[in-house]
Amino acid sequence: MGIRVLVVDDNPHVRWRGRVYPVNATFHRFLAAFLDLPGAPVASIAHAVPLRELADDAPEPVTLPLDERIETVATAPFDGIAGYLRRAPQLIAANAPILRDAVARADLVWIKVPASNALLAGVVAAARGRPRFVWVAGSALEVARARYPGPTAFPGAAVGAAFDAVARLVAVRGTRVVVGRSLASG
Repeated sequence: MGIRVLVVDDNPHVRWRGRVYPVNATFHRFLAAFLDLPGAPVASIAHAVPLRELADDAPEPVTLPLDERIETVATAPFDGIAGYLRRAPQLIAANAPILRDAVARADLVWIKVPASNALLAGVVAAARGRPRFVWVAGSALEVARARYPGPTAFPGAAVGAAFDAVARLVAVRGTRVVVGRSLASG
């Protein structure tokens, strides 16, 4: 009897002909490997992701579908950080009950940051007394600096810095794993 893991992620996903596909990520393949660990320490994985429905006659997504053993927890979709910020109150209201239910069914909450639902997931996990860890998969500030040069540099950097600060805040009283840090040196 292994642990039930909830992964909160904001990489966009689509459902096409009953299967769920990431739009442009491979993280789901990494997650599926946890279900194959010897001794079955992980009993189940629920993956909370923004999900859009595609019409059956839409072209097939170019990515591989999620492993069918991974439960998809559909959160409200949005278009990038700007789209999230424009609709933040509505998205938080829509996602709060979804994440409350998903966290209640989990033994461990894995929050992948930077992520728009990170703060909400962290608050819900703390309120429910669920252990959590933050998986830092990059810096929103560094992405903003690269993406928004010139006159848009300051607003972009401010938003990126805010997302990075949320990532640190969510890790308080939890564990923070930074992907790539000291990878070469062990």
